[in-house]
Amino acid sequence: MVHSEICANWRYGKLHMAIRKQALDEMHHTEWLIQRIIFLDGFPDVSMPNPMKIGKAVSEIVRNDQDAELKGLIAYNAAIKLAHEETDEGSVDLLTKILKMEEGHVD
Repeated sequence: MVHSEICANWRYGKLHMAIRKQALDEMHHTEWLIQRIIFLDGFPDVSMPNPMKIGKAVSEIVRNDQDAELKGLIAYNAAIKLAHEETDEGSVDLLTKILKMEEGHVD
């Protein structure tokens, strides 16, 4: 969301809206994952394990966001594999839905 607002401040309206949409998607992903963890009687850890990398130029913003999305693809694929191993098809379905959205962000 920070990158979105930076682009708005720089008057890059289309980029602002594109990044904002992706940020809102990420917030939904977080909400869905929290709901799933609670459903499974877990306690979500929402601390920030990875520091945010704020870009100071458009190219840096795009590169930082792309790097984060690619790392996300790796993590979601690993989580899907684990969910399959645990025969947790509900989590497989959710993670697959999120993975497909993340692949769209990478594109």
